[in-house]
Amino acid sequence: MKRQKKGGLILLIGLILCGSLVYRVVDASKLRMDRQREVLENEQSIQTLTTSIESLTREIKKSDSMDYVEEVARKDLGMVKPREIVFVDENKDKEDVQGDYEGGK
Repeated sequence: MKRQKKGGLILLIGLILCGSLVYRVVDASKLRMDRQREVLENEQSIQTLTTSIESLTREIKKSDSMDYVEEVARKDLGMVKPREIVFVDENKDKEDVQGDYEGGK
């Protein structure tokens, strides 16, 4: 009888240890998957920021030229050269509004 109790106790301890080991392996696997997902998100963020930096660097280099200054002055500030005649298409805005309306049907 003592031998059966001792064998059962050893079996119970072994099962508890195996269960604990399985729990730790599953937990470590989940943690590894979370870290891999985090690394992937960080790599995507790095790629996006790198693209943005490259774009801004090109824009900074381009801004040193007088052509760029003129383009910004004309586009954003509405400036014109001396003795230059500017034609405004009044129907252009109406077509854009009408196109937006028709697209919303």
